[in-house]
This record gives sequence, structure tokens and C-alpha cells, in this order.
Amino acid sequence: MRHRRFWLIAALVMGLAGAGQGQPGVNMLANGGFESGSIAPYGIYGSSTGTVVTECAGAAVPEGPIEGRYCLHVTVAAAGANNWDVGMTDGSHTFKQGKKYTFACFMKTKSGTLQVRLKPERGADPWTGYGEVVVTVTDKWTEFWTTTPVMTADVTPASPTFHFAFAPGDFWIDGVRLFEGDYVEPAFLKNYAAKNPSPDVGATDVPREAVLSWTPGPFAATHNVFFGDNFNDVNNATVPTASGLTEAKFDPEGLLEFGKTYYWRVDEVNAPSAPATFKGPVWKFTVEPYSYTVTGVTATASSFTLGMGPEKTVDGSGFDNDQHSTMDTAMWLSGPTSKLPAWIQYNLNRVYKLESMKVWNSNQKVESFIGFGAKSTLIEYSLDGEAWTTLDTVEIPRASGADGDAGAVIDLGGIEAKFVRLTIQNNWGGFMPQTGLSEVRFTYIPVAARLGSPANGAEGVSLEPVLNWRPGRDAVSHKVYLSGDRQAVVEGTALVDTTTGVTYQADGLEYGKTYYWKVDGITEDAVVRPGQVWSFSTTEFMAVDDFERYTDDEGSRIYEAWVDGLTTGASGSTVGNLQAPFAEQSIVNSGRQSMPMDYDNSKSPFFSEAEHTFSTPQNWTANGADTLTVWFRGQAPGFAQLASGNIVVSAIGADIWNNSDQFRYVYKSLSGDGAIVARVESLVQTDVWAKGGVMIRQSIDPGSNHAFMALTPSGGNGASFQHRLTAGGASTNNDSTTAVTMPYWVKVERKGNAFSGFVSADGNTWTQLGTAQTVVMNNPVLIGLAVTSHNSAAATAAEFSNVATTGNVTGSWQAASIGVDQPVGNSIEGLYLSVKDNAGKTKVIQNPNPAATTVMTWQQWQIPLSEFTSAGLKMNAVKSLVIGVGTKASPKAGGTGRIYIDDIRVGRKGSSDPGAGVAYYALENNTNDASGNGYDGVAVGGPTYVDGPAGMGNAMLFNGAGGQYVNLGTWNPSAETGQLSVSLWAKWGGLTTFYQGLIGKRDTWAANQMMWQIEANQTTGNLSFSRTDSYPASGNPRLPIGEWAHVLVSFDGATAKFFFNGQMTG
Repeated sequence: MRHRRFWLIAALVMGLAGAGQGQPGVNMLANGGFESGSIAPYGIYGSSTGTVVTECAGAAVPEGPIEGRYCLHVTVAAAGANNWDVGMTDGSHTFKQGKKYTFACFMKTKSGTLQVRLKPERGADPWTGYGEVVVTVTDKWTEFWTTTPVMTADVTPASPTFHFAFAPGDFWIDGVRLFEGDYVEPAFLKNYAAKNPSPDVGATDVPREAVLSWTPGPFAATHNVFFGDNFNDVNNATVPTASGLTEAKFDPEGLLEFGKTYYWRVDEVNAPSAPATFKGPVWKFTVEPYSYTVTGVTATASSFTLGMGPEKTVDGSGFDNDQHSTMDTAMWLSGPTSKLPAWIQYNLNRVYKLESMKVWNSNQKVESFIGFGAKSTLIEYSLDGEAWTTLDTVEIPRASGADGDAGAVIDLGGIEAKFVRLTIQNNWGGFMPQTGLSEVRFTYIPVAARLGSPANGAEGVSLEPVLNWRPGRDAVSHKVYLSGDRQAVVEGTALVDTTTGVTYQADGLEYGKTYYWKVDGITEDAVVRPGQVWSFSTTEFMAVDDFERYTDDEGSRIYEAWVDGLTTGASGSTVGNLQAPFAEQSIVNSGRQSMPMDYDNSKSPFFSEAEHTFSTPQNWTANGADTLTVWFRGQAPGFAQLASGNIVVSAIGADIWNNSDQFRYVYKSLSGDGAIVARVESLVQTDVWAKGGVMIRQSIDPGSNHAFMALTPSGGNGASFQHRLTAGGASTNNDSTTAVTMPYWVKVERKGNAFSGFVSADGNTWTQLGTAQTVVMNNPVLIGLAVTSHNSAAATAAEFSNVATTGNVTGSWQAASIGVDQPVGNSIEGLYLSVKDNAGKTKVIQNPNPAATTVMTWQQWQIPLSEFTSAGLKMNAVKSLVIGVGTKASPKAGGTGRIYIDDIRVGRKGSSDPGAGVAYYALENNTNDASGNGYDGVAVGGPTYVDGPAGMGNAMLFNGAGGQYVNLGTWNPSAETGQLSVSLWAKWGGLTTFYQGLIGKRDTWAANQMMWQIEANQTTGNLSFSRTDSYPASGNPRLPIGEWAHVLVSFDGATAKFFFNGQMTG
């Protein structure tokens, strides 16, 4: 403890002398805001231009520069073969050893989104990156940043580099910063202001009951709100609508008006440390309309002319600014041999209360003298397409036959219908037997509760959520139903509240459980408007310790809460870094911090542990909790053979490439012909060009000639057969044309001086990369495993299995540091945990992995609470928790290293009930929607039913020969929110000549008609979630052949996440 205090004092003195509180780092870029009017010292390269401008001309979201008077306008003409083929660099900097750097900038697009890579890098070959990220830029100014790891050596030249060549683009950059240390907010943001308004700036379809909220400025004591429907009035007002607010929210008086745009401003009245009052920007939003346009309408007709089918009246073709053109192929025309009357029928896909129908009559150029347009028209409607009710006979106005027809609105009077049929009795010309229409649109009045929150299918919802919804237009009260039993909600037996409001406070929910709810609206005439059944899943855990609360201040340091062996002398542990920051802030599972713990098991008592004692006993059994979870990771050993026979190798290094290499090599000796084969189980991604594989090499000199069959991390750059033909010469390569996902097999083979590289998915069928290369080597040569991180500041690790050699291979494995000193890594040790209750009873649980300290990726360790209760512990009165390295029951001398602990939680893993969501297809000998929402499917092509996953009944079998599928209709599961969650079980029979689609939403089979799909790659079987020309969740595993696997995709409107058998991938 004395040693640690010495370091704390030293750090404190240095901090007082060298830094100010809360001030951003000094920008190393002389012209990061482009305020000189030029781009220098940045230089732009590739098929792009960079122009310093004073406005974002043509931007979808009008905004000026984010900093000062200027910003940089960048246009990218075309995507490159590689994303780095177009970019911007400034290689005038040096990254100093022992420091880390943050590279930050603001960017916005002209419209839509695009990707940009931010790469702090060595500004010369091999262009080593330090913490690079790919970001998605939107049409609003957003700051992006990345922070490097601590530099292990000086890097010069260094550059904060942009890579633009993902796609053609038109965007702006401003406020570029490069500074020492972690991210801090830039001073030029004027952070006295309120920000993050809700509703968002420019939001539409905002509920009439909206309560406005915002994030306060950092020094705000109270808030003044200005609110109205005129921008100038709000911007210039000096008398607030509401003043002296102590909460960052404002509830406008009464209900807001349908369809109206409102403006609002928040002035922050600050504490004395800041300007007295800081005027905020004016924000705006638009309230929901009274009625909405029906989408997803389909049309059929009594007849049609080829190329002028009834679908033309609902596909939006021929429109410009809501006016129809004279393009005849954008209209419906009845058949050339048909006679009047003719009918056209519209399927709205569900029952709506219809306000109006807007009709654009036939508008061909010949309309003024031929008169195809509908005239006297009978309107009928139906709930089921069988029983019809007559509404009225109307005369549809004649179109002019000129571009720009505005259409006519027909009042439907609030009829409730799923189908509408128009029977045209005669046309305007009176002498031709054909008739037609250009376009028909329907508007509906929402009568059922909608847009429930939490969003349908939401996960991680609190145990006490506030449920809210948009009411139907004629609802005066609501009945709220909530239960973990979906059928009880569907049948209306789970009533929890009757309210005239639009919220319900739920409580008493359980961890990790799916709940179902609906809201039935009640009209003044006591008519019930049944609501849709929604679902959400509650959070699976509460935090025992997420390590976020610890600081570097005395009394709240991590080692004061987790008492270690350095403090007590009872074991070999040291919790926390010896210098601030004491908690780990780079290697984390979630949040900002984790707990680092050094261990030394080389001396008695041969274990290392840290103990956390709770101030009051903890109840770990409330709300259905049944599991204790701990996230941990270690560091790989430099080289180790595990009990399983697998080999783990860790390494740093700039690369294995060019004229000289930096890597760790584990090798034996080979004389004559021979080969080495290995299955690469995993490779930690420190860079997309990190490498692990098999190698035959003349010597351990950095410039030695060699042949290397390498893999890069999943989602990296695939497989590469690399070779240096002569010592000290340049490297050459043959790369794979398809991506590979580990585990994957590699092989390098020597026949005389001819060397060949191969890859395989299964170790049986091999693919050669390129052709055999002539590399002259003298016997004996070195044959073995090679690993490099392509990042001198961060170690990667590879795990190999099934390592085998042929030929005259001798000796035991040896490990060599080539070109750079390699880290020692962790010794192989176990991990344990013990819990003590308030009666002093203790139970120790050993992690099942005897080499837990060597795992370089975060691992979730789940322990059923029954493990403790069966030993007599009271899990409703937990007093302390111990994390230990070693084997507590039978300690023995070991080694040293460091582990990281994060996110200690109790809770319950999610319910096995898959949840009904918007639709649920159990496939129990039918394709019906079991959610109660009526989205039944239709099987096409005769797929059959077989046994499904254990305990889940039947499944549907598709024969792999094409033509078999289930048509789920034209409804859009993400229509209300723009969000999507899809889960399913799949068992794959292997590749065929057909596309391996699992589920998708598309208009036709044309490539550009895909809204989204989950599929297995036709060539590799690797899974992806994609839409046309966009793959937001790719780089996922290959489906196992003949095994059931669970696939889940969630998309929140901005970010897609892909889960394979419960683990996030891609």
C-alpha cells in the first residue's frame, strides 16, 4: 500500500503542475477548422475534391459551419477498389511513446448517409493504424472520434487520416482536432446551451400530447422556455412562455393542433460560474396530422391493357410534386376487348376508418378527344371482400390530358373497410368501350391505439416501465392489458387499468421476461376499438458492480472497494493501476471502465484474489433473478499448448510484409519436402490486417525468405498466401477472392523449392491460392505458426488446433521474437468466485476453463444461484463477493499476469418464449400468424413439415431446388417505427446452386426491390443482414450444416446488430 501511495502522490503533483481542470487538450492541427480559408496542411488524394466554403449549400438539413466561418466541402466521384483509395492526410505529426491521442471531427452529408474511416496512423508505409474506426455520417452535424492506445514507441510521421472511398459522396467536414489524451468536448460548441431537444429538430408526426424535453447546459440553474407557431416570434421573444423551470421539460398547455408546426427555444439561466443567461437556438417540430395515407395497397381489375395494369394506380408512377403526368404506361386502362361497366378493386390489407379517396383520372394526351377517363362511378366497400355495401355513385372530374393533373378528393365519410371497389359505368368520351385511372390514394383516420412505447419487440426494458401510446381519434378512455401470457392479453383477461390518459405505470415485472400488452380504445358511444398486441422484454440483470462509479479521488478508488493482496498481504493480487486512472478505461466490456487485477501465483499462498464487501446485505433473488453473471478476459500467453492440445500464440508487430517482418514465430525444423496444416480457431482483431497462419521460413532473421499462408480476422481481408522470394526482398502475395470466417484451415507445402498455399473450410476440400512460388531455401528450414498484430501498440492472439506436419520434421516447438521484442503474456491459470452471506457461510465456484486467464476476448461466466442456495447460502442476504485467480481448493505454484473483470450482474436470462412481436410463425403444420395480428402466410411450392429444434415442435423444410417459399403478404413489420427485430431457427443442408435466403421483405425478385433480407451467402454460407447495396450486419459465421442454429437481427433505425446462437457477431 505504501508503494501505491507513493505513485499517487507523484501523479497528483504532476497533474497540478501540468493540466487544468476540464479543459480540452491543445489541438495539434494548425487549421482544423479551415479558418485560414484553405485545406492546408491537409492534403486530399484520389478521385475527390476538397473546397473550403462558408455554407453547406444544398444540404437536406440546412446548417452552417459548426466552427467559425468555414468548413470543408468534400465530393467523392466514385468508390474505390479499397476504402483507402480516396482520402485526406496530414503527416506532419509525431505520436510520442507513453501517450495516447484522440482524433475528432464533425461531419455531415448533403443527404442520406455514407461511411468514412478515421485512422490515426503512421504516415508512411506500412501505414499502421492505431484505433481506427469506420463511422456512418448522416445529414446532421455530428462529432465522431477515436482514441489511440498508449503508444509503445514514438511514431513519426503520424497522420490523422480520413478514408473516403466506400461510395460516391457529397459531404462537409469541420472542427478537426488531434490532441493528447481521452476525448473532451470542444470549447467551440458553446456548451452553455441546452441541447438534444425532444422532439428532435425538424421532427414530424409528433403526438398532440407531447412533453418537450432537452439536455440542460452544464451550468444551468433554471430554464426559460419560449414556445409558439412563428419562428420570428420565438426567436425574438424576450418574455418566456414559462420561466424559472427547474426540470428540463415543458408541457404545453392543452393539446397541440393537428398538422401544425411549432417553434421553441430554451434559454439557460446559469449559475454564477457561467454567463448569466445563454440564449438557445430555435428548434421546430410538426404535430401529427389528423389522417394518414394508407400504404401497401394492392389493386385488381376486371381487365387491363398490357403494360397498363391496375397496379399502376397505386405505385406512384407518373408523379411530380403530387401532380400526374400524361405518361400512359403510368396509368390503368381496361382491356381493348372489354366493355363498360368496368371495375377496379383495392385491397387495403386491413380494416381502416377511411376519411377520403383522392383520384387522378385517366390523363393520356388523347384524353381531351378520346375521353378514357372514368365518369359516373359506383363506390362500394367491404370488410372481407365478400359482402359489399354501396356508399355512393359519384362523377369523377375529367383530366385535361396535359401534364400536371392535380386530381380530385372524394369524401368517404369515415366508412370502415378493408376493400374498396370502383365500378365505372361510363367514360367521358362516350364512344370507346375502355376506361381507366391514373392514381388512387386513400387516407384513414386512426381509431385504434398505436405507436406503443416501449417499442414493439423492445429489449432491456426496465422492471418499472411507463407504457404510453397514441390514442385513436375518437377514444375517450382506454383499457390496458398486460401479462407474460400472450393469450391472456389477446382474450382480454389481463386487464390492469382503465384510464382516460395515454400512459400506464407498470411495476413488479421480472427479469428477462417477455411481456405482452395492448390498449383498447373506448369511444363516447362505448364502442371498443381493439388494439394491436405488442411485446417487450425486460432487462435481464441488475448491476452488482459495473465499475462505472469509481474515480481517482480518495475514498472512491477501485482498490478501496475491492480489497486486494497488496493491501492485506493475504494473496498475490493487485487491483487497479498503480497510477491514475486506477480503473481500466481502454479494455472494457461495456461502459467506460473495468477492473484490472494483476496476479502473482508464483509464491504462497499460490492464489490471488480481491474481495468486495457490501455495506448492507444484498438481495439477489428479487424479481425472478436466478443467475449471477461475471464478464472477464485475460491476456494470451506468448506461446502455450493447452490441455486440449490447441496452441495459443500472441504477438505484436507492424506486419509480415515488405522487406522485413515483426511477429512471433513458433517453429520446428524441416529437412526436405514437407507441409504444415492448422485450423485457425480464432484471431483477435487488432487491425484488419492482423495475421495468423502457417509458415515455412529459412531463418529467424526479420528479412528471411519465406512462404506464409495467412488468415486475417473475420470481417478483415480474408486469406492471403504471402511470400518473400529472396532474403531482404519485397513481399508478394496471392489473395483469396472470397471472405473467410474462422474457424478455417490453412496449409503451406514445400516440394523442392516450390511452395504452395491452401485454405479449406473443412480440412478436406482444399483451395490453392495462386500458383506454386519458387523460394530457394537450404536445409534445414523452419516450419511453424506465425502471428502479427499489424499494430505495434496492441497484441493480438491466435488459437490453432489440429496442427500437423509431414516430412522430416524434428525438434520440439520453439518460440522466437522476430523483428521486435514480444510480450510475455499471462501464465495459464484458473479463475474462481466465492460468495459469503450475512451468516458467514461461503461457497466457492471454479470457472470450468482451466486456462481462463489466457482468453483475450470478453467471456460471460454465468452461475445459477442454485449453486449457492444448494450449499445453504442465503442469496437474499449476500454480504461479500470474491474474485480469484488460481485454484482455491488445491492451490499450486503458478505464474503472473493480468485479468480484467467487468459487469458483475444478477438477473435471469431471457424467457424461452420467443415472443409474438408483430407476427409469430410457429410453423406447426400451418403458416398462420400466432400473434393474434392476422398476418397469416401462404406456403408456395409445397414445402413440408419436419421435426424442429428440441422442445419447439415442427419446422418447415424447403427442398433447396427453388420455388418453395412462404408468402407473408405485403404488410411492412417496420412501418410504424422504422425499426425491426427478426429471430428464427434454421438448420442448413449446405450449399446448392440457389440463393440461400432465410427471410426477407421485397417487392419483386429484382435486386433493387429488396427492402431487407437475412440470407446465407450463395458461395460461402456466411450469414448477412442486408438491403440493396448495403450490408449493415455482415462478417457473420457460416451456418453449421445439419445443426439447428438461432439467428436474430435487430435494427433500431440506425444500427443493425446480428446475433448468432446468442452471441453478437459481425
